[in-house]
Amino acid sequence: MANEKKATELEKAVEEMKAPAVKMTANGNLVLERETFKTKDKREMYGYFVSGKARGRDIKADFVAKDQGGYETLDLIFDVAETAELLIREETMVNADGTKTAYMVYEAQNVDEDGIVYKYEIKPARKSDVTNLNVILQKLEIEKAKMQEEQAKQTA
Repeated sequence: MANEKKATELEKAVEEMKAPAVKMTANGNLVLERETFKTKDKREMYGYFVSGKARGRDIKADFVAKDQGGYETLDLIFDVAETAELLIREETMVNADGTKTAYMVYEAQNVDEDGIVYKYEIKPARKSDVTNLNVILQKLEIEKAKMQEEQAKQTA
């Protein structure tokens, strides 16, 4: 019985190693998902997140709308498809004293069947979500490097 349990755990560990640690789109961007949750007053709402695996654990980075009206726009984006692309870019702001401050911009995006692009700026819900997102992004870079290495071996 104990040997069967160890064998099952070993099989699960092997499967996790083979499965991608991060979900990504065909463009190489992260997949933004949503799930329903109930508030304390029993209302049903959506939570937005990017998920991945790190050190054998499931992790996720939660996102919220940039402003309160943004949730309607996020509903439009997720009406197009069940998931969306998470676009990430760095921008720079020039302060009044001339110093520059770099910051990250996160956007949820989908393109409908007519080619109309629906895009809305979102932000990580908490500082811990920024940490989890950084881990997920590092995992994504590792997976991209492995894919490029495999492609190079196949063409050689």
